Formats: sequence, C-alpha cells, structure tokens
Amino acid sequence: MVSTQTYEFLSRYWSFNSRIHGARHWAHVACLGRKLAEQNDLDGASLRCINAFGWTHDLWRTHDGSGNEHAQDGGIHFLNLDCDLIQQLSEAEQQLVARAIRYHSDGYIACEAYDLGLFDGIDLPEQWVIDTVGCCWDADRLDLNRLGSEPKAELMSTEYWLCLVKASKNLNSNLKENQIL
Repeated sequence: MVSTQTYEFLSRYWSFNSRIHGARHWAHVACLGRKLAEQNDLDGASLRCINAFGWTHDLWRTHDGSGNEHAQDGGIHFLNLDCDLIQQLSEAEQQLVARAIRYHSDGYIACEAYDLGLFDGIDLPEQWVIDTVGCCWDADRLDLNRLGSEPKAELMSTEYWLCLVKASKNLNSNLKENQIL
C-alpha cells in the first residue's frame, strides 16, 4: 500500500473530489493488482509497479466522465512525481508505469498493447511487461463493479481475473463510504 506521507503527497495532485475515481478506488486497484500478481507469481519489482499504478492511474482526473485525457496527462505527469512510491522504481519501471497509465483507458489488453509497440524502448523482458501491465489494467477493470458494471472478458489480460471478481465485489460492499484500505 502507501505510507501516510505518500498519501498526503499524492493528495496535493487531486484536482477534484471524486466518489468513484478517488482514493478508495486507487486502494482497490492496488489491492486487486497485488492479488493478481500473486496468482501470476510475479516478483517484487512487478508488485512495486502495480502498486504505483494503482495509486496514481486516475490521479489527474478532472471529472468522473468518460474519456482518456486523464490517462494521457497521467502518463506525462507520473514521471515528475517525487515520492517514495516512484523513487523505489528503476528508470525502466517508471517508464513502464507511465505508459501503463497513459494507455489504461484505451481498451487494450496488455499483449495487444505490447505487440502494437506501446512499450517499445523500455528495457524490460517482454513477458514481464505483459504480465505486469496486465495485472495493472485488469485490477482497474475489476473495480468496475463499484459502478454496477462487470468487467468484459475480451478486455482482460490475465488468466486469473475471474478468480477475483468476487473479491472485487467484496471490497466495494464491505467498506464504509469514506473508508480506504
């Protein structure tokens, strides 16, 4: 998760108070991403990338509507964050998370995005990139149930996402309105 200091640092970047794209959602994405990573036997570096994605992917939203402007902005601004959440990542991992943020709302699955060259120039192993980004994007999509929607199978990147549908519903039903993880 994140330290109180990091949470307070990130809060300075929130441009509006969202009930559906705010800290509770970010905590859910980080938690679900961690569970997906565990199912996929991913390493600590993947977990750090997934956690950073979870807590920052919607940080630059200015409204709760559709669109991907926040993702484009987030992909740029992520690299300028100066906190422990980002500093613990290598330069290549920072680039990976920035691009995962940039493309998270474009409807890609991780292997398709990789094949399209969206992660070109990042010096990390192909399967590691696909698995890590897949966990990021699936975790975000798994939390759609907070809006009354189910994730679409054709937009999921990992084979274990179905195992976490119930867990994602529990995250949203068991927490009080203003509580985060």
